[in-house]
Amino acid sequence: MKNITTSELTAKEAKTISHALDIARRVVNLEEDQRPDGLKYLSGDEKLIKDLSYKFFSQQVTGATITQVENLDE
Repeated sequence: MKNITTSELTAKEAKTISHALDIARRVVNLEEDQRPDGLKYLSGDEKLIKDLSYKFFSQQVTGATITQVENLDE
């Protein structure tokens, strides 16, 4: 069985997430030695961050929906 939770974000919240994604893209594009302390080594898929952030333009974001799926069978 799965538990599905959907969160609706306001325009302001969605723009903030879009802005954070843009910051992440900028940091990922820096060489490791140029990154700020604490961000030199990033976990996760750097290419995915780069690809995703180009799909969003914060001035055009009017909202967002996030769907979480939790597998209850585990």
